[in-house]
Amino acid sequence: MTFEKKMPTIGDINKNQDNQNNFEQSEEVNNKDEFDENSKIKNEEDAEENEQSLENNKYIEQIKELQQKNSELEKKLLYLAAEYKNSEKRSKMEIENANKFAISKFAIDAINIYDVLLTALQNVDAEKTDKILFEGVKMTVSEFDKMFERAQISKINPDVGSIFDHNKHEAISRVSSDINIGSIVKVIRPGYEINGRLLRPAYVIVSGGK
Repeated sequence: MTFEKKMPTIGDINKNQDNQNNFEQSEEVNNKDEFDENSKIKNEEDAEENEQSLENNKYIEQIKELQQKNSELEKKLLYLAAEYKNSEKRSKMEIENANKFAISKFAIDAINIYDVLLTALQNVDAEKTDKILFEGVKMTVSEFDKMFERAQISKINPDVGSIFDHNKHEAISRVSSDINIGSIVKVIRPGYEINGRLLRPAYVIVSGGK
């Protein structure tokens, strides 16, 4: 049995052409839809990336602002610490000066009493003075000497012929003398100092030369 090959008709050709056109159009639509979808995804990704970038920039600005505030606070803290330290030093110095003033005043008062007792002791006749009273004054002077030593109060009693020191001596007069000009001829009243700080200068007479 033999089959004869049927020749395509014009209708068949047109139908095939239509099918081909429909297929190509379908492919174009699919490609367009796929392109649009890819473009949409890319746009969304770009938008998300831009949004993330803006968010990052916002955080960076916040970090910079915090760093600046932290730097300002650090400067203020350093200033306050330095001010507190200076204030502490000033307070300490004021307390020390107040203590020194109080000690100095007490020491000067004690020295004045000591001078009176010492003068009395040096100018009375022990033979004609009540023995108990005389010994009591001697003991009191001795106790003053011990107290001065404990408090580091030292006497300024320059030697005759020593050079006049304006930091420790006060000249009450000048006399003619064989001793070098400006040297001490006589001590009228000894001076005192505490821890190297002058309490009272020594009253002296100095030489004015021949």
